[in-house]
Amino acid sequence: MNLILNAFAFKEDYGSSMQLNNRSDDAKLRTYMKNMVVSLVSCKLKNPGDTVCLATTSEPASPYKEMLEKAGVVIRIIPFDKFLMPKDFPWSLAFYKLCVLDTLIKEGGFENLLLMDTDTITMDSFEDLWQEAAHGLMLYPVNHTYSHKDRMIIKEAYNSLYPDGKDNMVHYGGEFICGNREALSQLMEYCSSIYEDVKKSEFNIPKNSGDEVILSMAAALYVKKAPVITAGAYIFRYWTENGFYLVATNTVSNPVCVWHMPAEKDTGVILLYNYYCKHGVFPEREKAASMLGIVSAKRPFGLYHIMARFNRKLNK
Repeated sequence: MNLILNAFAFKEDYGSSMQLNNRSDDAKLRTYMKNMVVSLVSCKLKNPGDTVCLATTSEPASPYKEMLEKAGVVIRIIPFDKFLMPKDFPWSLAFYKLCVLDTLIKEGGFENLLLMDTDTITMDSFEDLWQEAAHGLMLYPVNHTYSHKDRMIIKEAYNSLYPDGKDNMVHYGGEFICGNREALSQLMEYCSSIYEDVKKSEFNIPKNSGDEVILSMAAALYVKKAPVITAGAYIFRYWTENGFYLVATNTVSNPVCVWHMPAEKDTGVILLYNYYCKHGVFPEREKAASMLGIVSAKRPFGLYHIMARFNRKLNK
């Protein structure tokens, strides 16, 4: 069995996303529920033979619960009783995904598992993804330079916990954690060990640490025994903010099957949710990209390029 899931914990007065800090708890919850409908229902539509699941701490409210169940999404109530972080850590609830992974891996019952963030949409079947996941652990390196501020948080946490350590901290994104059960079990052993060290330090790591900090440190241990498969062929993180606009042509050209849109939680993803409510399906690639603020790149062609192409055809 292939298992695909979102993991979502919500507590009043806790931060859920740095992108939604100015929203009330009720508004945050509605936004996340709509994101989960888009993420999980789109995934089930493209992968009808796989088990698609929402792991959460309490039953979703109407109408989101009914929408998920009608689409064939399984809802699992899993308590948040592991990987607990202090309330003053803005990303404290994000560590719930590690709790869920630990629980499901110990339960077993699946061959391959993929955990995705809620602000995603699935555009294709996971047939290739599962064949690759059978070979081990798949993670998404977000290509941050050595001195990038987000990667520096991971290195700062690592140096605080292991001052004599020499490992290089590659920043792996928490939006995509995938692999077969054996590989994920090994990864979670490292995550649990690192979390125990965090607790022993009395949480002496940067307060803006998220689950990616523990995940990336665990991956540094994992690669000493087996390679980490790069997941960039299957997912891309599209930043659609004005201040940091980073998109790609891989919505259509050499397309990835999972789009992650961190800045579109309460904008583009809501448009996709409304589209689904009206039509019962999600839009095709070009329209979806437009709704998410992902503009198709068009290369400008000057006279030299036009003549070069013309000459190529003449010389065939």
